[in-house]
Amino acid sequence: MNLYGFVNNNGINKEDFDGRGFVDCCKALAELASANAQLEQRLAEAAADVLNTGLDKGHKGAIKQALNRVQNALERVKDHCSGIAGAAVLIAAAALLIQESLALLAVAAGGGVVAF
Repeated sequence: MNLYGFVNNNGINKEDFDGRGFVDCCKALAELASANAQLEQRLAEAAADVLNTGLDKGHKGAIKQALNRVQNALERVKDHCSGIAGAAVLIAAAALLIQESLALLAVAAGGGVVAF
């Protein structure tokens, strides 16, 4: 566990006087975990539609909205949690979900077949 991640692993030259770095990181990680779960749910709901009838406008909009939430949360984690080992797991999960979402949206737009 990196105890100095809130100051980019440089506790001598950088300081976090009020502890906000750690709190901001925790909030960013929680938001990314929640956003990942929401996008995962939206992808699962839409997967059957894509294969059977095509992606309807409502599912497409929900996926785009959830994708935007993940991307924004991912940026906050990168800003507030550099050097925190646990952040890497959520960042990797978010990156995978983003790829799956973009692939699904490409299929829905007539761009080909995607395997999940």
